[in-house]
Amino acid sequence: MLLAYWFPTMRYELGQQALTLIFGPILRWRIPLREIKEVEVKDLTLSIWAATRLPGIALFSIYYSNVGIVRMCATRASKRIVLIRTANATYGVTPEEQDEFTLALQARAHG
Repeated sequence: MLLAYWFPTMRYELGQQALTLIFGPILRWRIPLREIKEVEVKDLTLSIWAATRLPGIALFSIYYSNVGIVRMCATRASKRIVLIRTANATYGVTPEEQDEFTLALQARAHG
């Protein structure tokens, strides 16, 4: 029930130095832009071993059979996920303005 309460708090803050993924008081990941290796939009294949996923939300580390473990902070679990790859982790997000967000993130990460 708390996940539903915090749902409106899910957001992505794209700053000059980092992208921060936020969901209520339980999730805050800071990704330095200089560490981003790749940004792509991809459909993910859920594994039967996937962890926290509820209708309309995907959180924490989830195993996908086509990409491995993804740290999810997203409003959906598998379709058109923006994947952000660093040397140490892969993150999955679902911004409202997906194309604009992806272009802005790519420009700042590789600019």
